Parts: sequence; C-alpha cells; structure tokens
Amino acid sequence: YFDAYFAKINNDWLRGEPLRHWLPKRKERLGWILAQESLAYLISYGGLVYDAIAAPLLIIPQTRTVGLILNCVFHLSNFTIFNIGIFPWLSMSLNIIFIDSEKYVRPILDYFSSKHSDPPVVNVKQ
Repeated sequence: YFDAYFAKINNDWLRGEPLRHWLPKRKERLGWILAQESLAYLISYGGLVYDAIAAPLLIIPQTRTVGLILNCVFHLSNFTIFNIGIFPWLSMSLNIIFIDSEKYVRPILDYFSSKHSDPPVVNVKQ
C-alpha cells in the first residue's frame, strides 16, 4: 500500500488523471455518476489517502477491523468499476493474514466442536 501511495504522489494523479478519462468510459456499469469529473477527483484523492493509511490500519490491532472493512470496500469498488480480473479477490483473500484467530476464529471452532462432539458415555451396570 505504501508503494501505491508513493506512486500516486504525482501531478497527473493529483489532477485526477487517468480517472477523468477512465470513469466516463465505464458509465454503463454504474450510470451517469461515473461521468462526473468531481468523482474522478474524489476517487483519486480517496485512493491516495487510503493507500497512505491502509497498512497502519491493518497493523495496529485497535484499528484492524476498520482496516479490513475499508480494504474490502476498496477492492470491491475496484472490481465493480474497473473489472481488473482476479487482483481484488486475491487482495481481499490476503486479509486473512490480519485476522486475529483468538478473537474471531477460536469462538467459531469452539462452537462447532461443542456441537459435534461425541455424546457423553453413560455407564450402565449390568
């Protein structure tokens, strides 16, 4: 994400390029809103800010949930608007690296292991 941030700090990106040209060509996906020039600036600067804060949000435990949600929103919007193949899905699948297993996975495993455990053995005297 930091690499993407530094790549976007240039005059073209800050002028809304190439989004000013790409978005109107994709208006069949989301309609007239993609043809608005102001949206190109919003996405350009939003992407720049997102790339700057994504890694810290994912690394810091207190902000990780927000980072994971923003990451999914970012990559789903890329998929919806740009249809760039497998990249958004691959990026979202890598979120698993940041999921706290004790907080999220362990309760699920405990739930299923208690539901599917063997029934208690009852000793019957003969």
